[in-house]
Amino acid sequence: MKPMTYKSAPLPLKSGFFTDNKGFFSGYGSIFKVIDRHGDRVMPGAFRRSLSYYFRQKTLPKMFHEHDQNQEIGKWYVVKEDMKGLFVAGQLDLENPRAREVYDKIRRQEITGLSIGYYPCRTSVCPLHKNRLLHEVDLVEISVVESAANPIAKIHEIKAFLERMWSRVRRIES
Repeated sequence: MKPMTYKSAPLPLKSGFFTDNKGFFSGYGSIFKVIDRHGDRVMPGAFRRSLSYYFRQKTLPKMFHEHDQNQEIGKWYVVKEDMKGLFVAGQLDLENPRAREVYDKIRRQEITGLSIGYYPCRTSVCPLHKNRLLHEVDLVEISVVESAANPIAKIHEIKAFLERMWSRVRRIES
C-alpha cells in the first residue's frame, strides 16, 4: 500500500471571525491548479469520487490537528469541491483541551493552515512544468496545521452560513 500524502493550505483569518466563541471556521483544504511547495497540482474533480463515497456513507473526513489521528479536534459539516478547490467548514470541539488550544492559536494567527491527508489514485506529469498533476485522490482526513504547502488558499468568513447550517444539524441530531 502506498504511503499517505499530505497537502497544506494557509488560512489567513479576518479579525473578529471567532468572536462568537463557538469554534466555527471555514476555508480551503486545497486550491486547484496551484503548484504547491511539493511540486504537485490538484486538478478540478480530484475529490469527486472520494466525496461521493463519504456522502453515500453519510459521513465526512475527520478533523485532526497536525494529521495526528489521536488528536481529533472537531467536526467538518461541509466538505465540497467548488470552482476554486476543496471548500471546508466545520467547528472545533471547544470542550476538548487540544481543540481549545488550537482555537486560541488560530485566533492569535499562530496556526493558519489546513492540510489534506490523501492517497493519490490517478496522476500524470505536466509536460510543461514537469510537476505531478493529481487527477483523483482518496481523501482521508483534513487537518488544522501550522505549516502549509499551498500559499494562496484563504479562509472565508461565512459565519451566518455556518450558524444556519449548525441549527439544521442540531435539529437533525435531536
